[in-house]
Amino acid sequence: MATKDQIFSLRIALNDPEDIIEIQSIPDETLLPTVEVPQVLYYDEARNVYWQAKRGSSPATYSIARLTFSDARINEIVDAVGVEMAECKLLELKARSLGNQLAVIKTQVGSDVVQKQSIDSMYKYYKGLAQGCRDEVERANAAKSPKKSGGMFKTKRPIIAGGLV
Repeated sequence: MATKDQIFSLRIALNDPEDIIEIQSIPDETLLPTVEVPQVLYYDEARNVYWQAKRGSSPATYSIARLTFSDARINEIVDAVGVEMAECKLLELKARSLGNQLAVIKTQVGSDVVQKQSIDSMYKYYKGLAQGCRDEVERANAAKSPKKSGGMFKTKRPIIAGGLV
């Protein structure tokens, strides 16, 4: 089971939602600040939702943030693969979700070819991030584990002084 701090750090690492650099936990929505704080997401403990300030509003107005992954889904993935691999798995899932956006973009008239290439490049970007993350975790785990020689080979008796000793 992932802690709230682990979920928050995974959200920030995955950029979910976009342009967030800090997540603060509040007891309920009545304690949301009246002045907009840019790039901060607020987690409402009473309702289990995330609030995001609308940009440029004075006093600050908030809406429920659109998230790529729910907290429950992040918990499932952390339980299944561990905290170290969770970011890699979530990046893979984020890359897969781009396919849904591609289907919608193809129906638009006009610049669909340019947008398709953009989605393709984003897919390759996230797949590359996921693979890089996996490689990094594997290297870290390999450094922690003892070195395994595990090699098998044949040996011969050495020949000393002509071989008839």
